[in-house]
Amino acid sequence: MKEYQRLDSDELDMEIEKSKDFFRNRLTELRLKKGVNEVQMSFELGNARNYIHHISSGKALPSMT
Repeated sequence: MKEYQRLDSDELDMEIEKSKDFFRNRLTELRLKKGVNEVQMSFELGNARNYIHHISSGKALPSMT
């Protein structure tokens, strides 16, 4: 069974930021690979025109619902 290390508050914040950066970079990578701009991807996902821009720029996180 895998053991987990308990992180202090600063370490946890750093891990969260790394995860956010990874997600933003991966989203941009996949969008570019598909050959669409942020507005097109937002609309294809059924969201407002600035949805992907806000995620890619770090202003928002995607909804998980």
